[in-house]
Amino acid sequence: GSTLRSMIRNTRVMRQERAAFRTMRAALMIAAVVAASSLGSACESMPSKGATADGPESVYPQLVTLQAALESYWAEHGVFLTTAQWYDPESPLNDYLRTGTVPSDPWGNAYQYQGIEQDGKVVDYILQSYGPDGVDSDDDIECSNGHPA
Repeated sequence: GSTLRSMIRNTRVMRQERAAFRTMRAALMIAAVVAASSLGSACESMPSKGATADGPESVYPQLVTLQAALESYWAEHGVFLTTAQWYDPESPLNDYLRTGTVPSDPWGNAYQYQGIEQDGKVVDYILQSYGPDGVDSDDDIECSNGHPA
């Protein structure tokens, strides 16, 4: 009898802990989305040649989504992704994206990412789209996380 009661009590505690964890994770994700939305100003478009309807402004919603995923990852792990983790097809960031993978930019090119390390930890990053020409040039759109290092 007492073993069964103990198991039931422990199961209830485990369920409550899981529910609390889910609630906390959801709150962190909402906070990350809000933080990333406010970081939209951290994205700077370099002077762009021949901007059109598929120009730099169409890239910002994706950058905000990627920043929210990066912020959620940071909130759970205390660091940002390494450059190698970003480019890994099995990137841990995939778990934080609704699509399950990092999308291409509006011009069909891969987003560029560089994790910036300090004392062996990735404390900042640069996220950018190379823009319509797909190469590092003066039409790039660049973002950083806005966290002080």
